[in-house]
Amino acid sequence: QNISDRGIQLVADNYQGLQKLDITRCIKLTDDALQKVLEKCSALESLNMYALSSFTDKAYTKIGYLGNLTFLDLCGAQVTIY
Repeated sequence: QNISDRGIQLVADNYQGLQKLDITRCIKLTDDALQKVLEKCSALESLNMYALSSFTDKAYTKIGYLGNLTFLDLCGAQVTIY
């Protein structure tokens, strides 16, 4: 829960083949950091973002580019549907 932008950037830079990411209640993460990890870790199969509502639609859109994603938890997210 205390992971920062710097911490998630280290994960993205060093584990680009990452398949599972759980950032539940990591409220210190910014939108920019999430977008960068989603771009670099495109092999993600499982993404748990439970209890996070501070990200923008731009970040959520990047989730759609994760072609291997089979599990996604956005409970508590505020997503705009067009």
